[in-house]
Amino acid sequence: MRSCDICTRGTQVMQKKSHSQVKHKTHQKVNVQTKKMEGGSLLLCSKCLRTVAKMEKEFLAKQTPKKVIVNVDSKKSYGSSSKKIEKATPTKKVASKK
Repeated sequence: MRSCDICTRGTQVMQKKSHSQVKHKTHQKVNVQTKKMEGGSLLLCSKCLRTVAKMEKEFLAKQTPKKVIVNVDSKKSYGSSSKKIEKATPTKKVASKK
């Protein structure tokens, strides 16, 4: 029987019921796919396959450096020595009581 190598999910036994309430045993199989990795190939269910893809994406995002692009308007002056741009926080409007 095929089962997932990570979470060990496998085939489940279920019962079908007809209109006359007669029960028949059937098997519900898990969606298992092969995934090639560094150590070889693994059998993974669809849930674990999504989790592995998410972890790979996060790992690659941490590895690549991010480019920061800052547009500075030359007409405005932000101080003599620092070129630090700070965003103004929006203020909340207070409703006046009548």
